[in-house]
Amino acid sequence: MTATSESNYTALLRIADPLRSAVIVIDMQNDFCAKGGYFDRTGADLSALPMLVDRLNRFVEIARSEGALVVFVRSLYDPLFLSVAQKERRRRVGWDMPLCRHGTWGFGFYGVTPRPDEPIVTKHRFDAFYNTDLELILNSNSRRTLFFAGVSTNVCVETSLRNAFIRDFEVVMLADCTAARNQSAHDAALDTIHHHFGIVATSLDVERAWSEMSDCIIRNQGRK
Repeated sequence: MTATSESNYTALLRIADPLRSAVIVIDMQNDFCAKGGYFDRTGADLSALPMLVDRLNRFVEIARSEGALVVFVRSLYDPLFLSVAQKERRRRVGWDMPLCRHGTWGFGFYGVTPRPDEPIVTKHRFDAFYNTDLELILNSNSRRTLFFAGVSTNVCVETSLRNAFIRDFEVVMLADCTAARNQSAHDAALDTIHHHFGIVATSLDVERAWSEMSDCIIRNQGRK
């Protein structure tokens, strides 16, 4: 994913205030990301994950230093929480195996770790807002721009981003901090988001925007 267009970058500058932003890190868990995990056993291409982890860790650290809220979202799919429709879908596609069950290695975080004071939202569906306290956390902290990262671009990340848009949040998909089962699925999701829901940008785009904002504040303070 190349740098965003200048028109998109201008739009990003308008909404990117880190003190009103949150980074939503979705499903960075062993079952989705690690060799030997659920996705690996279903044939997903995990080759993008090492670089994704490096970029995401860098971006999360910068976001923290700029005052953005970092929220980690994880899936918990114990049988107790699965609907008939979820179970049937897994059987239909041949993926009827344990996934992100409490207390298992697969449920644990992969590559990036929440700080003790950062919120962790546990979901049981693709959507990070459905029957969770995510919106309450965001509203309580006055966060209106959401930067989405994690996996999978076209499933849980896209579903959550769409719902955020419907709830009137400003939404940004971080193209270089997300991944899907394969590149074509990732690219198709980015195209849909760009045309219908929000801004598609790279982590470097956002870092550049934050740096420009800081420089502008310093210049304005110098004039006083």
